[in-house]
Amino acid sequence: MVNKLRKIAPVPYKILDAPNLCDDFYLNLVDWSSTNIIAMALSQYVHVWNANTSAVCELVDLGEQRRVTSVSWSQNGQHLSVGT
Repeated sequence: MVNKLRKIAPVPYKILDAPNLCDDFYLNLVDWSSTNIIAMALSQYVHVWNANTSAVCELVDLGEQRRVTSVSWSQNGQHLSVGT
């Protein structure tokens, strides 16, 4: 397995707006995949942002009665687990 190191800029060049991001230390609401896609849990929604193309997509809407409490990419970055 080849371990690629990511270059991380010392200053931000892009700021993602994340409304309704719950401020809770025990939740895992953001995960960055090995394919350079970021998943964000925003209340009952999961959005994904492709860092290569800057495309944003709403992936999941659980409805008003449920909240997303965690997101996690598989090691190869092909599958996303969503916890409630």
